[in-house]
Amino acid sequence: MNLDVLIPSLFLPAQIHTQFPPPAVPALERLLARADRQVEGATGASSWLFQRWGVGAPYAIAPLLAEHDGLDASNDGWMFAEPVHLIADRHRLKMFPAGFLEVSAAETAELISTLNVHFADRGLEFHAPVPASLPRRWYVRCPPSEIPATTSPEAARSGSLADFQPTSTGTLNWRSLQNEAQMLFFGHPVNEAREEAGKPTISGVWFWGGGARPTIRKPSFESVVANSALAMALAKKLASACCPCRGTLFSLQRETCSRSLNPVANVRAMQIFPNGRANWNDSIANGFCLFPKPSPRAPSDA
Repeated sequence: MNLDVLIPSLFLPAQIHTQFPPPAVPALERLLARADRQVEGATGASSWLFQRWGVGAPYAIAPLLAEHDGLDASNDGWMFAEPVHLIADRHRLKMFPAGFLEVSAAETAELISTLNVHFADRGLEFHAPVPASLPRRWYVRCPPSEIPATTSPEAARSGSLADFQPTSTGTLNWRSLQNEAQMLFFGHPVNEAREEAGKPTISGVWFWGGGARPTIRKPSFESVVANSALAMALAKKLASACCPCRGTLFSLQRETCSRSLNPVANVRAMQIFPNGRANWNDSIANGFCLFPKPSPRAPSDA
């Protein structure tokens, strides 16, 4: 049986690898020792997943995950309205996305209500279903013609935020809407309470991942084992066999999903540079997907 393994942020930048050698990962070393080496063009984990399900760019992640989170995303356009923390230093504005904030359900409800009251006359609806795990995902629903061109928080953090602001395609000025959200949240009771508790404030929202629900096709994978919400959402969309990872890549040799995962024919490793060794450890432990595929059949003698 063939197997594809997707591991975002696998390879550390040279300077980090030298200063902070990564821990031993016997299960990963075993997989790589059996893998076929293949060089592909640079891409991100989300792009790779969408391509395997036959979806082309631009990749509308938000409507798929909105459905995965229990929302009806069959109509209109959907985007993430991701809560972020902003810090200005001497050179640029730094952004920390939702994963750094630990926003509670009560805080989410208050801030989503504030957004909906303020932006109702613009035809926007904000939603934040409560999934089983953090970070909670916030969404905004709008007419499909108003979906702007956007950049993910991960990509935007690599440079100046001014260069990655949403580009409007309709009548709504999304850059102004982001600024309005920041003004709404400044001095909000939720943020006052967070400051008193020593927590980072929620500076505003970052719009990204928008579009209409994409049409996807069934990939060649037999099943998906993943800790990625996007991989699980894509698999469930076409009723593919899927299950969450039980454990981490550090204990991958014990991972099963209705059958053994060996022998391994190929391993795909995504090179997306993290900000440090801690992020790498978290990625290796929690951010991987396994894609078992049927083994090629030997030609018959007939």
